[in-house]
Order: sequence, then structure tokens, then C-alpha cells
Amino acid sequence: MRRPDERMIPAENRKWYRLGTAIAFFWAAFVVVLLLALEWNLFYGLVFATVVSVVFGIAFTYFVLYVY
Repeated sequence: MRRPDERMIPAENRKWYRLGTAIAFFWAAFVVVLLLALEWNLFYGLVFATVVSVVFGIAFTYFVLYVY
């Protein structure tokens, strides 16, 4: 059982929790935009999904390995 003065998330894990929360927010926004793009035009929606996914994957890998 944890003591009342302890936080739910330990200090060493807090930055990873914030990163995970930010990723969840951006993923939700991406899904909303993707659904709108798919309703507008299927081809552009698929191109958007592919390009944004690849760019985000590369950027996220670089960020975690070299910045964070």
C-alpha cells in the first residue's frame, strides 16, 4: 500500500507519462482528421494516412533517441 505522501506516478516515470499522454492526444487528432479526409476523398485520405504515419514514426524515433 502506498503512503499518502507518495505520488501515483514516480518522478522517474513522470516524463514518460507526459510523453504518452501527448502521443495519445496527437493520435486522437490524427484519427479525426483522417476520418474527415476519408469522407472527402478515399485516395487523399489514404495518402494522408501513409505520409503522416511515416513522417511521425521517423520524427518520434528521432525525438526519443536524440532529444528526450
